[in-house]
Amino acid sequence: MLEYSISKAKEIAKYEGDQEETVFYIPKQLVIFIEQNSSIKDELRLKLIFPDGQEINYRVPVMKYWEYSKEEILEQKLYPLLPLQVFKLRYQMEKIKNRKNHTEHELQELIQKAQQIVEEISNEAARLFKAEEIDGEDLHKILLANEELFRYLNSRYVNDEKLNEEVLSMTRTLYNPIVAEKAKLEGRLEGKLEGKLEGMLEGKLEGMLEGKLEGMLEGKLEAARNAVKKGFSLEDIAEITDLPLETVQKLKAELSN
Repeated sequence: MLEYSISKAKEIAKYEGDQEETVFYIPKQLVIFIEQNSSIKDELRLKLIFPDGQEINYRVPVMKYWEYSKEEILEQKLYPLLPLQVFKLRYQMEKIKNRKNHTEHELQELIQKAQQIVEEISNEAARLFKAEEIDGEDLHKILLANEELFRYLNSRYVNDEKLNEEVLSMTRTLYNPIVAEKAKLEGRLEGKLEGKLEGMLEGKLEGMLEGKLEGMLEGKLEAARNAVKKGFSLEDIAEITDLPLETVQKLKAELSN
């Protein structure tokens, strides 16, 4: 506890007073105990006594995970801790296994309950992903943790390989379509963006080309008008400006009116 605090404090240590004094900022901590234990208190206490007699009482709050339901974990948005819900069953399974007169049926019931919890947590993770509360990497980590924790309980207390396969199939069936749908959506968005950019580019080029052609034509017409005013022959004007003779004749008629 103290070693972690000091190591993190060293990472963000600051110098103050013209670098004559190093300041350690101790980060806020929380210690999580997963498995039920009646001897665990609500906080961890530590007293630091320095050579000059100075004393510092250090307190770190404790989270007793076994007291938290799935709903409470979701409400507090402690999503990475969701898979530990299945691990809470280890306490019961260990007690049954250590009992001399235990039956395999008791352990089988609990491993089936564990399988049900894994499915519930996996579905919650998928819902959180669709709601954009977690990203794809978080979803993958939660599902993977579900698989590994279930595999641990199963191999330690029941050892039913078929159940491992069922859990693996369930999480993969859940994960793969979600990722595929996200990729499909991203592809559609990318396609729309590319199409929009392509359309904008084509429109801009088309507009530039039309404007350039219109400008060139107007320039030829203006040159032809000036040549008519100066008395050049209509045939010469048509040849020089590359305009149809009929167009040059119309220009002369307009100028004569």
